[in-house]
Amino acid sequence: MKKFLNFVLLVLFAVGSAFIFYNRKGNPNHYKKDTTPTFYFHGWSGTANSTNNMIAYAEKHSGAKKVFKATVDPSGNVKLDGSWDGEIDKPIIQVVLEDNKNGDFETLGAWYANVIQEVNKVHPFKEYNTVSHSMSNSVLQYMLLNNTGESNFPKMKKEVFIAAPINGVIGMNDEPNQNKLDESGKPEIITPNYQYFMDNVNRFPKNQIEILNIYGDLEDGSNSDGSVTVEAAKSLRYLADQYALSYKEEEFKGGMAQHSLLHHNSKVDKVVNSFLWQNNENGAQ
Repeated sequence: MKKFLNFVLLVLFAVGSAFIFYNRKGNPNHYKKDTTPTFYFHGWSGTANSTNNMIAYAEKHSGAKKVFKATVDPSGNVKLDGSWDGEIDKPIIQVVLEDNKNGDFETLGAWYANVIQEVNKVHPFKEYNTVSHSMSNSVLQYMLLNNTGESNFPKMKKEVFIAAPINGVIGMNDEPNQNKLDESGKPEIITPNYQYFMDNVNRFPKNQIEILNIYGDLEDGSNSDGSVTVEAAKSLRYLADQYALSYKEEEFKGGMAQHSLLHHNSKVDKVVNSFLWQNNENGAQ
């Protein structure tokens, strides 16, 4: 009897070990290695603190690793702190602008391109993802327009928009409950920035980028996150439908959906990680 029990325990141990090994090594849905770099960009007046929480969440829950902090000086020069050696899983580059109140999208777009090219010199890659908050979303669109088709420039694979003022900012060129979208997503009121994107939509890379658009509603009657209206953020759809490989939206509601809190919201982090890497919350184990 004792020998039989020992045998049963041995079998159970073997099966359990095999199960653990499979989930750690053999299940591609949970532990698929992804070496595509993801760049995190802060918004207007942002700092490293703007993206620290999102990056920490990705490292803890998805097995990502920050390899570089890329600091851009007021002349557009890039300084890389950190290291990227070998085939690191889910590498992250945190981008920080010293001139963080510069509103020249053309200039900032060139600086963003400098960051991507500098990282590519140190550790070559063909594709990249981006996660951007607020103003940086528009800046990235300028960068895309000016670099799409360049043979030596990596291709954007996935793009996460968070609180994107793609068609206006409250108090500047938009007001709550003022704009409306038609069935195709086209806004009735169009800002100069949005008009520029409309006029140049054919210059965006066709059927290449998967887009996730995250926006907030404080549920205070403004239909906004306090800075960007829902309609302004959702105006992205009309543009994306004309060039993106795929497009999806995620709305967050309540106090934590405030403009500057969306990048400190763990529910947002979870959706972002799932979109980028399709892994579960225990991917870092």
